[in-house]
Amino acid sequence: MAPDLKSELLNYFVNMAFADGILDEKELALIYDFGDKLGYVESEIAEFMCNKVRKEFKPNVTALK
Repeated sequence: MAPDLKSELLNYFVNMAFADGILDEKELALIYDFGDKLGYVESEIAEFMCNKVRKEFKPNVTALK
């Protein structure tokens, strides 16, 4: 596998898991398993997911009431 494609592949998996707006336990386990196979440690995989959430998060103002 081309090392420069590792992050793109993991991001693709993260994007697929978040596509329906719900991240279930099976998807989470799959992401961690796939990230591990790519050579990432748990904290790096979590960072990929955090970046996705940080980038896409749009708070609902009515939820704050």
